[in-house]
Amino acid sequence: MELNRVAVDLNLSVFYGHDEMDTLLSEGYVEDLLSNDMTNNKERDFWISRHVDQNVTVVARLKGLVGIPLVQGDDPPEDSPGKVFKESIPIIDIHLCDFEIVGRVYDMAKGEVDSIQF
Repeated sequence: MELNRVAVDLNLSVFYGHDEMDTLLSEGYVEDLLSNDMTNNKERDFWISRHVDQNVTVVARLKGLVGIPLVQGDDPPEDSPGKVFKESIPIIDIHLCDFEIVGRVYDMAKGEVDSIQF
């Protein structure tokens, strides 16, 4: 499933990295402890986290992740735009909590939901 489909179907806003939204995601991963993120994230994962500091872009690039969703309406860190543009990593605004976004993306991936309207 393309990252763009997730953003469109769930009515999400993209802060940065619009050019990379056609990237295919393979799995999702939810974690807020950076050491676990570094260990357990896999390439092309969609990493759902509450982190809003510059380290998210570093971890995402090192692990080859497809995007960084900021849950519950968090704003991107002030120092991330330059890093994100340089790294071409989409940062997406998700107005839902971690639990909700995981469930909805899972349903979409399983083909149980064609389009979700809020």
